[in-house]
Amino acid sequence: AMLVYEQTKFTVRAANQAFVSLLGIPQEAIKGRCIDTIVIPEQRQSLMARARELNDGSLSTAYWKGLTRSGEVRVMEAVGQGIEFEGRSARAVLLNDVSQRRATEEALKTSELRLEQIIEGSPLPTVVMDADLHVTHWNKALEWLTRTPASAMVGRRHDLGALGCAGGQVLNAALVQRQPSAETHRVEREDE
Repeated sequence: AMLVYEQTKFTVRAANQAFVSLLGIPQEAIKGRCIDTIVIPEQRQSLMARARELNDGSLSTAYWKGLTRSGEVRVMEAVGQGIEFEGRSARAVLLNDVSQRRATEEALKTSELRLEQIIEGSPLPTVVMDADLHVTHWNKALEWLTRTPASAMVGRRHDLGALGCAGGQVLNAALVQRQPSAETHRVEREDE
């Protein structure tokens, strides 16, 4: 979606059909209106302050919450560039609806946090490694079993066989081969 606004008055001079589809505001209804009417009321003052700062031809990117004609809020990525339009100093702004992307990112963060809490709270010694076999998680139970703090292991390429715990070589081999092994579960602390 694209709109063009006049930089001195901050009024919309033009909007394309994609803008109409994005916010549901007809072209004839948006022309001549102040640009702050396309965002939620809580962001109007910030939008106007930002628009006043951008009084040159510079390129800018910002995120705003757009308000549709029906009252729905959409997260928009706004990329603007100073231009001359109909003989006046103006700014062309490309608007991209990133609402779904933002919702997906939030869901992923929540899921990652939940998984981290499950791993950390597990009474089972647990190590998680990335595709390159670097340790990403080393829980308290594994700290106790190996007497090795997570701070010494997270971020390092794993070498579980060198930790001195019985079965470490079997666990190490199973992880490297990425095949489950019946012996993998027989890791015990030697002092018990």
